[in-house]
Amino acid sequence: MTLGKMETALQRESSNPLHLTGGLPNPAPTLVFVYRSQNRVYVTKHIDWISSSLPTNSDLYSVLPTASFRRTGRGHHGFASRFVDLHSGVVMEADSVAEPEIVLLTFSGEALENLRRNGGMAEDNRIRRMANEGAKASRIDLTLNIHDGEITPRSMYNALKSGAVKPRARTYRFIEGKKGDVEGDTLYIGSPTADVQFRCYNKAAEIGIVDQGAWIRLELELRRVRANGAFQSCRTNGISETCSGHLRDFLDWGNQEYKSALGDNGIQPLDVPRKPTNRQRWLLGQVASALANELWLDSAFQDTFDTAVRCELERLTIDNEL
Repeated sequence: MTLGKMETALQRESSNPLHLTGGLPNPAPTLVFVYRSQNRVYVTKHIDWISSSLPTNSDLYSVLPTASFRRTGRGHHGFASRFVDLHSGVVMEADSVAEPEIVLLTFSGEALENLRRNGGMAEDNRIRRMANEGAKASRIDLTLNIHDGEITPRSMYNALKSGAVKPRARTYRFIEGKKGDVEGDTLYIGSPTADVQFRCYNKAAEIGIVDQGAWIRLELELRRVRANGAFQSCRTNGISETCSGHLRDFLDWGNQEYKSALGDNGIQPLDVPRKPTNRQRWLLGQVASALANELWLDSAFQDTFDTAVRCELERLTIDNEL
């Protein structure tokens, strides 16, 4: 059954969810052991969020063999219908007037965990099947979990301030927090509106674990073209290698635990071409032309202009650190 036929059936019998059967045993996420003195540190790597479009004529059975969708109301972004898989929590939005040829699938972190827990197919295999059906990702979160290690958000923050951590972003923000007896600090690197943002936080604190050892999560959220590049890399190279490669490319740190957690393997991010934004076109057009005319009349204005740009960059950096 194609998505188009399935949507019609769902709309006609929204009170009776469509039950799909099938699935294969699901292996655990990638597991890597890293030894530190007499303690054992272990690392898991997986995807914690996927938002993607899928052609309406795709075979959803190949992506979610055990899905049981039910209509829950209207969707967002112009999609008239919203469906939720009762087994996993995966959300599907359909019936867009502007884009009737696609549906949107959202796999939240909770939905992906449900799929891993309840069995089905391996996560790498699900990504390949989605890509084979023509999926294009608009957001993907690559996650690396460090259990029983020494890295903390604060230690990474201190290393960042000292220059030991060298990220591919200018802005960062450190938020102090506490949940029960567990420190719940979070370090953000990169703007929340950028194509790439890094997070380091205490996952144990987030879910209220206080007596099961350290659990630190390093998470890279990719959007737009960067997300689809990572998605295609997961399809070709696997989730573990893509996760390690993207984290290593974004954040350079000589910390041995961090380097060991990434491992020796890793695929560099794809060089995804992008179209200039409207503001960039304006800067490259009217602004560049006006600046060139001014410099033709007064070449000394270049230093004045460069100083003004540097001051604005410093102001933006300070504002984003507050």
